[in-house]
Amino acid sequence: MNPVARRMAAIWRSARLRVVNRRVRTGGESRDPDGVVMMDARAPIPADPEERETMLVVESADQDRDVNIKLRPHRMVLQRVPEAGWDRIVVEERTVVVLVNGLWIWIHQDGSVSRERDGGLTQIDADGAVVKTTDSVEAAMSADGVELTRRTSSSLAAIREDGMVAKTRNGPSSRSD
Repeated sequence: MNPVARRMAAIWRSARLRVVNRRVRTGGESRDPDGVVMMDARAPIPADPEERETMLVVESADQDRDVNIKLRPHRMVLQRVPEAGWDRIVVEERTVVVLVNGLWIWIHQDGSVSRERDGGLTQIDADGAVVKTTDSVEAAMSADGVELTRRTSSSLAAIREDGMVAKTRNGPSSRSD
């Protein structure tokens, strides 16, 4: 067995397909929160996951880092305990979203990436341009790194190929060439 295969074999042990009924037909909570193991390896993917949920449980070799793969009509959600590294991965038709240590990261179909934490949003466009937005400032860098801008409620500053501009809003400006 090659080293990569050996490492992978040590992580995952088995997988079980389960259908979890969230509510019983009478409207109460299900008495079987662990679900029913499907023997024929086929299960419907219900439209309302609050009523019934189909999931694949991939058990880890050390039994404390299992991954639940929740199957929904328009997405798959991979979830495990946060201490294991990533907490959640949501796979949709055009986007993959990852939650790592409280940080949300979106990977879009065009190759752009966004991340959000503590009210700040950072976006890397498909062409490589970067925009960072917080409550007090917006900063941007062009894809080729030639232009930089910074905007606040009181000022604007830019570095461009043809020089620098710094301007106080409602005040004098300065330009350096």
